[in-house]
Amino acid sequence: MIQLTMNIDDINYERAAELILPALLSQSDSGGERPLWARFLSNSPELGTSAARAVLAGMSEDRKNELLAMYINRNKEKIAGLLSDMALGKGIELKISSVGAKSIPEA
Repeated sequence: MIQLTMNIDDINYERAAELILPALLSQSDSGGERPLWARFLSNSPELGTSAARAVLAGMSEDRKNELLAMYINRNKEKIAGLLSDMALGKGIELKISSVGAKSIPEA
């Protein structure tokens, strides 16, 4: 077994807003009643991406990193499959057994 570790910097959160929106909405649901903005975004998908960009713009980098890590962890099986397929395309046959992400707070 080989463990691969990567650190990712300089993330374009504006382009990732549409992907992060479901994580943003579900995270707001953790404390009971959903906030008004989360209910509005859930009921108006056409406004979702631009609204998510606005919400993300007001968040700290650490918070945005937490949301992206949450997105990656929710899609870990798909990501593992894509990485395995990419390696096979380069002539390396392997099976990725796990993928995970965690946010590392800025110092």
